[in-house]
Amino acid sequence: MILLDVNDLIKKLKDKDTVEQTKSLTRFYISTRFKYSDHDFDVGYVDGSDDGGLDFVCKHDDNSYYILQSKFTATPRKVNFNEIKHEIDKIFKTLIQENTNKKADEFVNALRRDKNDSDTIVTINWLTTNVLSDDIASETQKLIDSMRNKHNIGAVIDFIPIDKEAIDRAIYDHKHDFIPLTGRKHLPIKAYIKDNNPETSINSITCKVKMIDILNWFKGKEDIKNYLQKNVRGFIGGEDTNKTINSRIAKSFKEQPRLFWYKHNGIIIFVDSFRIDDKELILINPQIVNGGQTVTTIYSVWDKNRVNNDAEVLIRVYRQSYEDSETYERTVEIVSALNSQNKVNPSDLKSNDQVQVNISRSLTKYGYEYIRKREKNAKSSTSKIKMVDLAKVFYCCISKRPDISARGNVEQLFEENKSYELIFDKNEIGKPLNTKNTNHRIIQYITSWCIFNNKNKFPVKSKLDNDYFQYTQYYLISDIYQKVWDWKLRNFEDELDIWLSFLQSEYFNEAVKKYSKPLIKIIRNLMPRDGKASDYFRSKEAVEDYNQKSKKIRIDTLIKDEFTKYKRNLED
Repeated sequence: MILLDVNDLIKKLKDKDTVEQTKSLTRFYISTRFKYSDHDFDVGYVDGSDDGGLDFVCKHDDNSYYILQSKFTATPRKVNFNEIKHEIDKIFKTLIQENTNKKADEFVNALRRDKNDSDTIVTINWLTTNVLSDDIASETQKLIDSMRNKHNIGAVIDFIPIDKEAIDRAIYDHKHDFIPLTGRKHLPIKAYIKDNNPETSINSITCKVKMIDILNWFKGKEDIKNYLQKNVRGFIGGEDTNKTINSRIAKSFKEQPRLFWYKHNGIIIFVDSFRIDDKELILINPQIVNGGQTVTTIYSVWDKNRVNNDAEVLIRVYRQSYEDSETYERTVEIVSALNSQNKVNPSDLKSNDQVQVNISRSLTKYGYEYIRKREKNAKSSTSKIKMVDLAKVFYCCISKRPDISARGNVEQLFEENKSYELIFDKNEIGKPLNTKNTNHRIIQYITSWCIFNNKNKFPVKSKLDNDYFQYTQYYLISDIYQKVWDWKLRNFEDELDIWLSFLQSEYFNEAVKKYSKPLIKIIRNLMPRDGKASDYFRSKEAVEDYNQKSKKIRIDTLIKDEFTKYKRNLED
């Protein structure tokens, strides 16, 4: 189900019967948060006339029990405490006394066995299209705590409100391919500053915590990635040298832990919700949006011996409302403003852009991995496309300005809205992509990328050609793309799969190789005798000179002949 926001969800469900409204609302949320298949959802969906307060249940790891109660209303209103209390009473009766929900027998029996284990965490999730205030949520948590104490239950039981605003948050996460289910995490704290700002709809808390209390969240270094989904970068490395910010952070943590607080800017965490419980800060589904480099670097140091360390760090925790594009821009502003230790590039701030997520989804369908985020050891290849490399390659093709790509300043393409929107036109990318639409922007990307991957087959032979090639490759790529795409628009009538397989065939490679041969000679002779290659090929003058000399060289016959051979080979 593709949704714009919670109002769109309500509109799609309001005409269904009551049973189907509840089931569809639950299915959407569970598939978004857990990426469950229809089969897995059906196993956990236990709603019915005698469900004992359990609409959906699952156990997503050894110690965690997930209970969901779902309430759909076509006209959102404020939730009152009594309606929640009624269901909480039913849930506790199911867990303590009689289980009337036979579909949930296995889950309830397992929870009964573990309910006195202090390591067990039970979350009671209240999913509703209504509005649930913080005061009602707090009152409900107090009710649960009192009932837990009354029945001597050792397990932690949390109440998690998922109201109209939280559903918007889930829709936003789904659009951006986030599955931020990191669970319930706690941090011991002392003093804190809490702020609920009605003008910005941002709730926040700022406090000081021990670094190792954050490190204890993770099962291993790979697990940290789950907490960095909303971060604009992956881990960029540098912990193994003595010259980077990350190496200095690691050294400070290891050798001067008591001074770490004074040397570090802090960590920013986005959450679904947070609350103070005695002297603990409880975070639900935390995502580290600033400080990911710090956490990953220090974890590598700490994990070697896991000795106690007194290093403390400032954390800022935000729970913000979600209005899609406005939220994305607000997130970018927060990360950009507060991240100064490891430089954030303009391309980093675009890595979670909706259009980049859509490109990733589309390219995956055709066997390409799209690497949106800057991270250690990430490299482009035939089937792996880094976002920054695609920008540089496609810009020279679509703009017909290879001189700009030859300058090498790819970050400028992300910093300037005009160039970014030319490369990543959201209207073009948002058009339906199917076997008949062979001219889609995604297919343009793949075509340019296949030409780019043929650059090693360009007949560059002389030392002069090699010296110029770091600049001139973009002239060749731009020229070949424009003429190949023009031929396709005029002559190609087959389905999409034929075009994509032709691009990856030896026949297409041969056409590119033959066509580039005279172009290499043209470029070699363009260079003024008294000129400097790095200046000349980065100028518009060079583009004009090249276009004048190369315009008479056609690729039509070469492409037609090689495509005919390719089709004949398919038939054989």
